[in-house]
Amino acid sequence: MLSERLQLLQRHQDAWRKLSWTKHEVMEMHTGGLWELYGNMLVQSKGRARKHLIFHQLPSVLRGIEEKKWELKTAFILRDFGIDPSQNLLVLLEARSPCVP
Repeated sequence: MLSERLQLLQRHQDAWRKLSWTKHEVMEMHTGGLWELYGNMLVQSKGRARKHLIFHQLPSVLRGIEEKKWELKTAFILRDFGIDPSQNLLVLLEARSPCVP
């Protein structure tokens, strides 16, 4: 078990040194205008009303992270948001006026 973890760590470091990716993927960018990429998480707002967030956990073969997607609908218009997956944190800022860009 320990030797397998060491091999994974060495493969991960080697991939970064050589910039050799194990997978290439094209991501759809939604029309909501708000997005954040933090660690292995991409979160985007969807639609002009900006009441809908799309979460995409980016996979990593070397780190043993599987791909996941889920959505969240809010009761209010989003002005902005912030995430920190390491703390399981999502902060939503409400727009006070529907006219706010």
